[in-house]
Amino acid sequence: MEFKIQKNILFIIGGLVVLLAGGAVVWASRGSKLSTTPYAGVAGADLPTVVGEPSIGGPKIPFHEEENYKEYTPEVLATALASGKPVLLYFYADWCGTCRGQEPIHESFFHRAMKEALPVVGVRINVDNNQPLMRQYGINYQHSYVLLDKTGKPVDKFFGDHSEEQLLQKVTKVL
Repeated sequence: MEFKIQKNILFIIGGLVVLLAGGAVVWASRGSKLSTTPYAGVAGADLPTVVGEPSIGGPKIPFHEEENYKEYTPEVLATALASGKPVLLYFYADWCGTCRGQEPIHESFFHRAMKEALPVVGVRINVDNNQPLMRQYGINYQHSYVLLDKTGKPVDKFFGDHSEEQLLQKVTKVL
């Protein structure tokens, strides 16, 4: 009886040694072949939603610039910050389906703001081309907002889908 128990323990230990040795060989063989491209070999559906490297491309989200809602350039942001109005920054990606669905809501919101003389300026920022700006405002992924007060100080950061009314509520808090 004793010999059988000891024999089973030896088989278990031997099996663990073989598994560890096999794992070490696999780990060592992959170590020299690590890709420097973060998403190499990953299917598009499996890509993370956080930004890092430029996106996989695709059609651009239709954008209709308004007097108070513009595509980001350093000059546009500087003008918005100097306007003395609250500024709503929207970080988006053309490959983001949620961003694509949110854009008509933004257009409607900023059109309404102009019509009702609501003093707010919007700047739409592509995350794939503006990562330093994302770091500046602490944004980790697309479909995020930063609301700046009249002095340009960040007062709110939020993400996800928002209706026109929800955006209006957020902006009116800093007027």
